[in-house]
Amino acid sequence: MLTELLHSPSITEYMLSMRRYLLLFITLTYVCSHVSAQDIRLTDVQLWLKAGAKIDITEKLRFGFEEQIRFDNDIADLKNFHTEFDLRYKLNDHVYLHAVGRYTTNNDNSGENQGFEDRFRYQLGGSYLHRTGQWRFKHRLLYQNRNDLELTKAQGDVNEQFFRIRSNVEYKIKDWKYDPQFRIEYFGALNAEDAETVDQTRIGFGTEREYDGIGEFGFFFLMDFTKERDISFVDQIFFLKYTYSF
Repeated sequence: MLTELLHSPSITEYMLSMRRYLLLFITLTYVCSHVSAQDIRLTDVQLWLKAGAKIDITEKLRFGFEEQIRFDNDIADLKNFHTEFDLRYKLNDHVYLHAVGRYTTNNDNSGENQGFEDRFRYQLGGSYLHRTGQWRFKHRLLYQNRNDLELTKAQGDVNEQFFRIRSNVEYKIKDWKYDPQFRIEYFGALNAEDAETVDQTRIGFGTEREYDGIGEFGFFFLMDFTKERDISFVDQIFFLKYTYSF
């Protein structure tokens, strides 16, 4: 009888839920303790504005498009703007594959050689979605490769390579349209010495709401942490987004 009880669907689902909450708690505890133990310095405040659209080509294949513009130096200067295309393929109700391409024009306003620089980035990876009760979880793993289109390898261009892993948690509140979301993402530099890149952690919270016939609006507050020696440098980001689904 005890064996049947332990293997019942309700007990199994409860145990899976507890494992997910425990993993999230351990992750948050690690990040908070890791950050609080260091000297933290606020380096910039940025504003990101995004407008995009998505369309289901088939039942399994979705195409997305977006334009985004970003401001830095306490929202006083243009940082960059980009055009992005992405394909998402649905393997089943939980697993999706992603292929993303982004063309970016970066505004280099420091150093001797200033001006606009063109870059291209692509990402390949997958995501896993699941839910339990009022909770919605999304985990994503990507490989990212970015290079400068203005330079050749002979001129010193080195592709920046990262792996990115992100977890997003949303809590559905009954009779409430602005369900809170929390996300955490880690950027692991694969060729840090050659490309002069560093690891990065991004934490954020916000909400999204779908309006019938109009589209989805979202707002997020993000914090980017980069570490050099024992000092964590933090960028604060206000992110506004709009997406229309055909």
